[in-house]
Amino acid sequence: MKVCNLKIIVTLFFSAFILFNACDSTQPDQTSLSLSFATETTVPKLISTNEEFQIEEVKLLIRNIKIKNQSEEDSLQVKTGPIVVNLNLDGKLTEFAATEIPAGNYNRVRFEIHKIEDSEVPPDAEFKEGLESSKRYSVIVKGLLNGETFTYKSRKSAVQDVKLETDIIVEENEDANLTINVNPYSWFYDESKFLNPNETSNESKIDNNLQYAFKNAYKDNDHDGVSD
Repeated sequence: MKVCNLKIIVTLFFSAFILFNACDSTQPDQTSLSLSFATETTVPKLISTNEEFQIEEVKLLIRNIKIKNQSEEDSLQVKTGPIVVNLNLDGKLTEFAATEIPAGNYNRVRFEIHKIEDSEVPPDAEFKEGLESSKRYSVIVKGLLNGETFTYKSRKSAVQDVKLETDIIVEENEDANLTINVNPYSWFYDESKFLNPNETSNESKIDNNLQYAFKNAYKDNDHDGVSD
Protein backbone atom coordinates (compact mmCIF):
# COMPACT_ATOMS: atom_id res chain seq x y z
CA MET A 1 0.00 0.00 0.00
CA LYS A 2 2.81 2.43 0.86
CA VAL A 3 4.51 1.71 -2.49
CA CYS A 4 1.25 2.35 -4.31
CA ASN A 5 0.75 5.65 -2.47
CA LEU A 6 4.30 6.68 -3.30
CA LYS A 7 3.71 5.99 -7.00
CA ILE A 8 0.56 8.10 -6.92
CA ILE A 9 2.40 11.02 -5.26
CA VAL A 10 5.26 10.87 -7.77
CA THR A 11 2.80 10.69 -10.67
CA LEU A 12 0.87 13.71 -9.38
CA PHE A 13 4.10 15.66 -8.88
CA PHE A 14 5.29 15.15 -12.44
CA SER A 15 1.82 15.85 -13.85
CA ALA A 16 1.73 19.17 -11.99
CA PHE A 17 5.26 19.99 -13.19
CA ILE A 18 4.36 19.32 -16.83
CA LEU A 19 1.13 21.31 -16.54
CA PHE A 20 2.92 24.28 -14.97
CA ASN A 21 5.51 24.40 -17.74
CA ALA A 22 2.87 24.04 -20.40
CA CYS A 23 0.95 27.01 -18.97
CA ASP A 24 4.09 29.05 -18.53
CA SER A 25 5.11 28.50 -22.16
CA THR A 26 1.91 30.18 -23.32
CA GLN A 27 2.83 33.48 -21.67
CA PRO A 28 3.81 36.17 -24.20
CA ASP A 29 7.48 37.12 -24.34
CA GLN A 30 8.22 40.32 -22.45
CA THR A 31 10.42 43.15 -23.66
CA SER A 32 11.73 46.36 -22.07
CA LEU A 33 10.06 49.70 -22.79
CA SER A 34 11.09 53.13 -21.56
CA LEU A 35 9.12 56.37 -21.95
CA SER A 36 10.91 59.70 -22.37
CA PHE A 37 10.30 63.39 -22.95
CA ALA A 38 12.32 65.38 -25.51
CA THR A 39 12.24 69.00 -24.38
CA GLU A 40 12.46 71.80 -26.93
CA THR A 41 13.90 75.00 -25.53
CA THR A 42 13.14 77.53 -28.26
CA VAL A 43 10.24 79.91 -28.87
CA PRO A 44 7.94 77.98 -31.21
CA LYS A 45 7.32 80.84 -33.65
CA LEU A 46 9.00 84.04 -34.78
CA ILE A 47 7.41 86.37 -32.28
CA SER A 48 8.22 90.03 -31.89
CA THR A 49 8.52 90.78 -28.18
CA ASN A 50 10.57 93.03 -25.96
CA GLU A 51 10.49 90.54 -23.09
CA GLU A 52 13.64 88.67 -22.08
CA PHE A 53 12.22 85.29 -21.13
CA GLN A 54 14.19 82.23 -20.05
CA ILE A 55 12.93 78.97 -18.51
CA GLU A 56 15.37 77.35 -16.08
CA GLU A 57 13.32 74.57 -14.45
CA VAL A 58 10.17 72.60 -15.29
CA LYS A 59 8.60 70.04 -12.96
CA LEU A 60 5.56 67.94 -13.82
CA LEU A 61 3.46 65.82 -11.48
CA ILE A 62 2.31 62.75 -13.43
CA ARG A 63 0.29 59.65 -12.64
CA ASN A 64 -1.49 56.71 -14.32
CA ILE A 65 0.97 56.18 -17.16
CA LYS A 66 -0.36 53.63 -19.67
CA ILE A 67 0.43 52.34 -23.14
CA LYS A 68 -2.19 51.02 -25.55
CA ASN A 69 -1.75 47.82 -27.53
CA GLN A 70 -3.45 48.09 -30.92
CA SER A 71 -5.02 44.65 -30.60
CA GLU A 72 -6.23 45.01 -27.01
CA GLU A 73 -9.18 46.97 -25.63
CA ASP A 74 -7.45 47.81 -22.36
CA SER A 75 -4.25 49.78 -21.86
CA LEU A 76 -1.23 48.38 -20.01
CA GLN A 77 -0.35 50.12 -16.77
CA VAL A 78 3.26 51.35 -16.84
CA LYS A 79 3.37 53.34 -13.60
CA THR A 80 0.70 54.49 -11.18
CA GLY A 81 2.39 57.40 -9.43
CA PRO A 82 2.11 60.21 -8.82
CA ILE A 83 5.73 60.94 -9.72
CA VAL A 84 7.66 64.17 -10.27
CA VAL A 85 9.32 64.57 -13.66
CA ASN A 86 12.01 67.24 -13.82
CA LEU A 87 12.48 68.00 -17.52
CA ASN A 88 16.03 68.15 -18.83
CA LEU A 89 16.55 71.52 -20.53
CA ASP A 90 20.01 70.69 -21.91
CA GLY A 91 18.93 68.69 -24.96
CA LYS A 92 19.03 65.29 -23.27
CA LEU A 93 15.96 63.09 -23.05
CA THR A 94 14.12 62.80 -19.73
CA GLU A 95 13.22 59.18 -19.04
CA PHE A 96 10.18 59.12 -16.78
CA ALA A 97 9.00 55.50 -16.78
CA ALA A 98 10.15 51.98 -17.68
CA THR A 99 8.46 48.60 -17.65
CA GLU A 100 8.28 45.14 -19.19
CA ILE A 101 5.55 44.69 -21.82
CA PRO A 102 4.55 41.94 -24.25
CA ALA A 103 5.95 42.22 -27.78
CA GLY A 104 3.36 43.67 -30.14
CA ASN A 105 1.98 46.77 -31.85
CA TYR A 106 1.31 49.89 -29.78
CA ASN A 107 -0.37 53.09 -30.91
CA ARG A 108 -1.10 55.32 -27.89
CA VAL A 109 0.36 56.44 -24.61
CA ARG A 110 -1.77 57.93 -21.85
CA PHE A 111 -0.89 59.77 -18.66
CA GLU A 112 -2.35 62.42 -16.41
CA ILE A 113 -0.88 65.78 -15.51
CA HIS A 114 -2.07 65.62 -11.92
CA LYS A 115 -2.84 68.35 -9.38
CA ILE A 116 -1.95 66.94 -5.99
CA GLU A 117 -4.98 66.21 -3.82
CA ASP A 118 -5.46 67.21 -0.19
CA SER A 119 -5.34 63.57 0.90
CA GLU A 120 -2.06 62.83 -0.91
CA VAL A 121 1.49 63.23 0.32
CA PRO A 122 3.37 64.95 -2.53
CA PRO A 123 6.68 63.45 -3.69
CA ASP A 124 7.89 67.07 -3.86
CA ALA A 125 6.77 69.55 -1.19
CA GLU A 126 6.50 72.44 -3.70
CA PHE A 127 3.35 70.90 -5.16
CA LYS A 128 1.39 71.35 -1.94
CA GLU A 129 1.49 74.55 0.12
CA GLY A 130 -0.11 74.87 3.54
CA LEU A 131 -3.69 73.80 4.22
CA GLU A 132 -5.50 75.67 1.47
CA SER A 133 -6.94 73.54 -1.36
CA SER A 134 -6.25 76.39 -3.79
CA LYS A 135 -2.52 75.84 -3.29
CA ARG A 136 -2.27 72.40 -4.87
CA TYR A 137 -0.28 72.21 -8.10
CA SER A 138 0.46 69.99 -11.10
CA VAL A 139 3.20 71.88 -12.96
CA ILE A 140 5.91 74.24 -11.70
CA VAL A 141 7.98 76.43 -14.04
CA LYS A 142 10.82 78.66 -12.87
CA GLY A 143 12.93 81.09 -14.83
CA LEU A 144 13.89 84.67 -15.58
CA LEU A 145 11.68 87.41 -16.97
CA ASN A 146 13.53 90.64 -17.82
CA GLY A 147 16.26 89.65 -15.39
CA GLU A 148 13.88 88.93 -12.50
CA THR A 149 13.06 85.44 -11.22
CA PHE A 150 9.55 84.10 -11.63
CA THR A 151 7.71 80.93 -10.60
CA TYR A 152 4.57 79.78 -12.36
CA LYS A 153 2.46 77.10 -10.67
CA SER A 154 -0.40 75.48 -12.53
CA ARG A 155 -3.45 73.99 -10.83
CA LYS A 156 -4.54 72.24 -14.02
CA SER A 157 -5.18 68.50 -14.15
CA ALA A 158 -5.37 67.05 -17.65
CA VAL A 159 -5.41 63.54 -19.11
CA GLN A 160 -3.02 63.24 -22.04
CA ASP A 161 -3.95 60.75 -24.76
CA VAL A 162 -1.06 60.88 -27.22
CA LYS A 163 -1.39 59.03 -30.50
CA LEU A 164 1.89 57.87 -32.00
CA GLU A 165 3.02 59.21 -35.39
CA THR A 166 2.95 55.61 -36.59
CA ASP A 167 2.22 52.45 -34.62
CA ILE A 168 5.37 51.12 -33.00
CA ILE A 169 6.23 47.46 -33.30
CA VAL A 170 7.99 46.23 -30.18
CA GLU A 171 9.98 43.11 -31.00
CA GLU A 172 10.85 40.27 -28.63
CA ASN A 173 14.02 40.89 -26.60
CA GLU A 174 14.15 44.51 -27.84
CA ASP A 175 14.99 47.47 -25.61
CA ALA A 176 12.43 49.93 -26.95
CA ASN A 177 11.98 53.62 -26.13
CA LEU A 178 9.03 55.87 -26.86
CA THR A 179 9.68 59.62 -26.92
CA ILE A 180 7.14 62.44 -26.50
CA ASN A 181 8.02 65.98 -27.59
CA VAL A 182 7.19 68.93 -25.36
CA ASN A 183 8.10 72.61 -25.58
CA PRO A 184 7.45 74.49 -22.31
CA TYR A 185 8.09 77.84 -24.04
CA SER A 186 4.96 77.26 -26.12
CA TRP A 187 2.87 77.41 -22.94
CA PHE A 188 3.64 81.11 -22.58
CA TYR A 189 2.71 82.28 -26.07
CA ASP A 190 -0.73 82.78 -27.59
CA GLU A 191 -0.14 83.09 -31.35
CA SER A 192 1.92 86.29 -31.54
CA LYS A 193 1.33 87.41 -27.94
CA PHE A 194 3.59 86.72 -24.97
CA LEU A 195 1.72 85.50 -21.88
CA ASN A 196 3.41 86.98 -18.85
CA PRO A 197 3.48 84.25 -16.14
CA ASN A 198 3.28 86.88 -13.41
CA GLU A 199 -0.14 88.12 -14.56
CA THR A 200 -3.06 86.11 -13.19
CA SER A 201 -5.19 87.08 -16.19
CA ASN A 202 -2.98 84.80 -18.32
CA GLU A 203 -3.41 81.68 -16.18
CA SER A 204 -6.28 80.13 -18.14
CA LYS A 205 -4.49 80.57 -21.49
CA ILE A 206 -1.21 79.20 -20.15
CA ASP A 207 -2.99 76.21 -18.61
CA ASN A 208 -4.90 75.60 -21.82
CA ASN A 209 -1.62 75.57 -23.77
CA LEU A 210 -0.20 73.14 -21.23
CA GLN A 211 -3.20 70.84 -21.57
CA TYR A 212 -2.61 70.38 -25.31
CA ALA A 213 1.20 70.47 -25.28
CA PHE A 214 1.85 66.72 -25.53
CA LYS A 215 0.90 65.71 -29.07
CA ASN A 216 3.86 64.14 -30.82
CA ALA A 217 5.11 60.65 -29.83
CA TYR A 218 7.32 58.20 -31.71
CA LYS A 219 9.66 55.22 -31.47
CA ASP A 220 13.14 56.40 -30.52
CA ASN A 221 15.29 53.42 -29.58
CA ASP A 222 18.57 55.31 -29.97
CA HIS A 223 17.39 58.06 -27.56
CA ASP A 224 18.30 60.93 -29.88
CA GLY A 225 14.94 62.72 -29.87
CA VAL A 226 14.28 61.86 -33.53
CA SER A 227 11.81 59.30 -34.83
CA ASP A 228 13.52 56.04 -35.83
